[in-house]
Amino acid sequence: MRNYEEFLDKGFKAIVLLTDPYYELALRIFLLKRMAKTQISFFGDRDKIILAPAAEHFADIDLESEASLKSALKKASENVRNVLLSPVTRQLVATTPEQLVKRSDVAAAIDLLSRFTIVGHDADGLHFQDAIGELLGISIGDLPLPSRHSALEDVAARLRSLHIAELILEEDLIFDHYVREAMKPTAPELHKANASRHAQNSH
Repeated sequence: MRNYEEFLDKGFKAIVLLTDPYYELALRIFLLKRMAKTQISFFGDRDKIILAPAAEHFADIDLESEASLKSALKKASENVRNVLLSPVTRQLVATTPEQLVKRSDVAAAIDLLSRFTIVGHDADGLHFQDAIGELLGISIGDLPLPSRHSALEDVAARLRSLHIAELILEEDLIFDHYVREAMKPTAPELHKANASRHAQNSH
């Protein structure tokens, strides 16, 4: 959090594209499973040390099995589970990688996010592209967005049905709900957009 605030205080413009918490969890479990079998170049030495127990734990998980996902999450030790706990909220408010978050930290995360110049959500990628294009003065065609992988979408759908996954993501789910609500167009904005479309269609 201090790192973000330091740069924001210096006038830097921050941009973020948020994703669905269950998809984020699916991606992290997939990477941990892969990390157990191969080297992942973007993990630093400190990350590898912190993530090693979790990578070992998820090494043999069957991502296509809801029962396997449930068993792995339930049997995870505290230090393994801590790797997965509400990563987005933690990234925004924690001052150390090991720091855990609680419900009261969600407000601080949202407060910090309000200082970002552009906040997007992959549920509405076009809006995010438009905002960046306007900020940088470039065509949205030059701004490809990372696409979701169908296999990870399937894993996320399985995780969505697991209460243990909901507990692990509790703060991120609350955070995601309030952010998405705040990003919804207001009634006057919708009215203005509808009026504009009506005017265009009249010509």
